[in-house]
Amino acid sequence: MKKMSVFCGAIILSASVLAQEDEGFNFDDYLNQPESAPLAEAPQKAIEAAKETCRSWARDDEIDEEEMDIYMRECVDEELKYQGYSPVASTD
Repeated sequence: MKKMSVFCGAIILSASVLAQEDEGFNFDDYLNQPESAPLAEAPQKAIEAAKETCRSWARDDEIDEEEMDIYMRECVDEELKYQGYSPVASTD
């Protein structure tokens, strides 16, 4: 029991030291930073690769035809954004 008390005390002391160590961080300053540079336009090859990936996932997820357009648009945009590109206007 004594070891448990010493162990818990050490954890609490460590946490308080670590919390005080980074007093310079201000969340408001972080939020007020300018947005990063705009995303680059995706090359056609990246768009086609994203479409093919999303079509495959749509088949795996058994997406209905009536939901396919929305699914594809969202999926392609997410894939392109993940790769650092801006979203596309259309997936046609």
